[in-house]
Amino acid sequence: MKGISTLSYLVIEASDLPAWQTFANRLGFQTIQISEDEMHLRMDQQVYRIIISKGPLDDLKSIGWQFPNEDELYKHIQNLALQGIVAEHASAEEAVQRNVNALYRVIDLNGIQHEFVTGMQLTSQPFASQQLKSRYLTDQGLGHVLISTQNKQASIDFYQNLGLTITDTITEEIAPGIVIDATFMHVNQRHHSFAFAPMPPEAKRLHHLMVEVESVDDVGLAYDRCQEAQDPMVMTLGKHPNDEMFSFYVLSPSGIAVEVGYGGKIIDFENWQTESFSKLSSWGHKQHRA
Repeated sequence: MKGISTLSYLVIEASDLPAWQTFANRLGFQTIQISEDEMHLRMDQQVYRIIISKGPLDDLKSIGWQFPNEDELYKHIQNLALQGIVAEHASAEEAVQRNVNALYRVIDLNGIQHEFVTGMQLTSQPFASQQLKSRYLTDQGLGHVLISTQNKQASIDFYQNLGLTITDTITEEIAPGIVIDATFMHVNQRHHSFAFAPMPPEAKRLHHLMVEVESVDDVGLAYDRCQEAQDPMVMTLGKHPNDEMFSFYVLSPSGIAVEVGYGGKIIDFENWQTESFSKLSSWGHKQHRA
C-alpha cells in the first residue's frame, strides 16, 4: 500500500469537556480523561481516535493521516515539497505527545492542520463502550469528515496534491438560490474519508464527522438515546445515495455535527470512476424542527 492509508484521528478544541464526555459516552465512545484540559475518545485498540482539548475554538484543529510505514511517509513529504507544499517536521517530543513514531504537519488553505504520521500506538487495554452492542468499523480509519471551504477549485487542487482522490460529487439546490456543492474524496476502500463544500465564512471548519457501526441496531439505539437526552438533532434517520450510509446527525456540545452510520459503501479505489449525484439523501435526513 502506498501513500496515506487511513484517516487516523482528529483533534477538536472544545470549551466544555464535561459536556463532551457525557455526549461521547452516549454515542458509544470510550472516554479517557488525560488531564483537566484533555480527553481522549477511543473506538478500538488505537490509544485514541479523537482528542478533545480545552479551549474556546469549539471546532476542528487537526486531522491525522496515517501512513503504513516511515518510508512511505518520507516519500509523501518529498512529493509534497515538489508541489510547493512544505511540511513542518515536528519534534520528537511532539511525536511522543501524539503517540506516534514520526509526525509532519501542513496548514491547508482553510486553516486546518493536517498531520502526517506513522507508528500510531495501540493499547493492550480492551475497548470498552458503555453503549455499543456491536463495534465501530475502523479497519479503513476513524470514519470521515466534511469541512467547509471558500474556494472549490482551489480546494480540489490542494487536497489532490495532499494525496486524496475524488470519489464523487453531489450538487443539490436545497432551497431557492441555496445550492450545496459537495466533493467527496477517498484514501482507501471507504467511500470517502474526507469531503468539503463551500459554506459561509462564519461556518464551522468542521461541518460533521462520521463514525460507522457494525450493526444497524446501534444506529437506532444511539438515535433513541440522543432523543431521550434532548440532544439537538441536525438530521433525522435517512440514507445517502453516494456512500449508501444509513445514518442520522446530532449536534455535539461544540456545535459540530456527528453522523452515526451503518452500511457504508466499500469501493474498488484503485479502479474507481468518479460519479456525480443530484441529491444529498435518497430518503429521510430531514432537517430537525424544534
